Amino acid sequence: MDKKAIEKEAVIADYLTGNSSYRKIGIKYGIDFRLVHSWVMKYQGKNEHIFQKLKSGKKKLLHFLMK
Repeated sequence: MDKKAIEKEAVIADYLTGNSSYRKIGIKYGIDFRLVHSWVMKYQGKNEHIFQKLKSGKKKLLHFLMK
């Protein structure tokens, strides 16, 4: 297993222990908290928020729910 995969697993495990927030874990590992959130959501099998760019250049947040 490569270093990136090991770090990703460590980040996810760190969050799942319930002792830290996405932001605190992001700071600890030197990564953006949104990346931590994304990895955890993917690990848990949930769809993450999907951003779709509109013609006006604004972003609209769409939530897709898994059934």
